[in-house]
This record gives sequence, structure tokens and C-alpha cells, in this order.
Amino acid sequence: MSEIDYRERLRSGFDSLLCGNDPLQSVESWIWSELQVGSVSREHPWNLGCLSSVEKTKEGMHYPRSRTVVLRASDVVEKTLDFHTDKRSAKMCSLLDPDNETGVCWLFYSHETKIQLRMDASYRILDSTENRAYFEATPDPSKRVYASVEPPGKSLAAASMGLFDIRVESALANFCVVRTKVHYVDLVMLSPNGNKRLGVDYQTPSEGPKVSWLVP
Repeated sequence: MSEIDYRERLRSGFDSLLCGNDPLQSVESWIWSELQVGSVSREHPWNLGCLSSVEKTKEGMHYPRSRTVVLRASDVVEKTLDFHTDKRSAKMCSLLDPDNETGVCWLFYSHETKIQLRMDASYRILDSTENRAYFEATPDPSKRVYASVEPPGKSLAAASMGLFDIRVESALANFCVVRTKVHYVDLVMLSPNGNKRLGVDYQTPSEGPKVSWLVP
């Protein structure tokens, strides 16, 4: 299936929901179905997401930081989304900070579909045993990303000067899986015929998801 097909699928799928008898009953399962596809297909608009967190600088100031990450896994039952990162990265320093009690935010958007998906989430860092299992399932070219001798963000005199340690164990030591648990979803579709917006609240698990229309 081509890239344009996935985008058409996303837009037509949402259009079909709006034409259904009760969109509020169907939208939550549709979102997670598309996220599942996004986690395994590079062509899906939701394969790449913007992840935002709050990070503290050396001067003690707190700033929001956003970066593009690959959606690696989606669990419809647990309502979790995974991404991989380097343990030495700035975002990991922030996420591992015991004084940082903030969560993270996912944002997915594609210009072609005009659909925006924002998800507020808490997170946990998988342990070494879990990390190893995911690392071993990672393609060899991708493992190289975690084998740099210096940490991400380190200054270089030239673009080609980054040094890599080719040992697998070295890359594994830097590899990390972050599992985010979604607590709230905000879905917006932009349209010249009128924007549509929905919210899905998971903050009371015993009562199940609460889906509602929102003012765009």
C-alpha cells in the first residue's frame, strides 16, 4: 500500500465515522486501530510523532522540548505507545530526573489528512531485561544509532567526526525503550465545512473511556 493510500485511508476512515449512527461509540477503537498500523508501517502518517516533554537546563530553567520519534509499538488494551531512545539523550535525563513529575505529550499530524491527534501520557522506562529483548529485535542498521562514543547533542568539529563503537554490547548499554500510558486524547479534523473535535478521557479506568464532542 502506498503512502497516499494510507493518508486516504486515515481521512476516509474518519469521514466514515462521522457519517455513522454514533461516532462517539466508534472513534476510540478507530484511533487505536490506526495507531497499531502506524507502529508497523513507515508509510502511515502516524508512524512518526512529535513527542514533547519538560526539561531542565543547567541554569535550572524549565523549557518544553519537542522532537520527532518513531512510534515503535501500540497496545490497544493497555493504552500504551512505545518509542526507543538513547539513555544518554537530554530527554532521558529529564525523564529519569526524580524531581521531574511531568508527563509527556504525543502529537501526530499530516497536512494531507488535516487530522491532528494529541495524546497526554505518563511513562515508565523499561528494565534491562525488557530492553535487551527489544534491542535484539531491532534491525542491525538501527542498532548503530546507539553506538556513538559521545552522547547525543555533543559538539562536533565536523558532521562526519562522530565516532562509533561497533560492539553490540556497547550499543545495548545506550539503548532504551520508553513506554507511555495514554490518559487523554484530543482528536481534531480541520475542514472548510466545519472543524470537528473529540476528546477521549481514560483518567477513570473503572468507568472506561469517556468520549465526548468538544468545541473545535
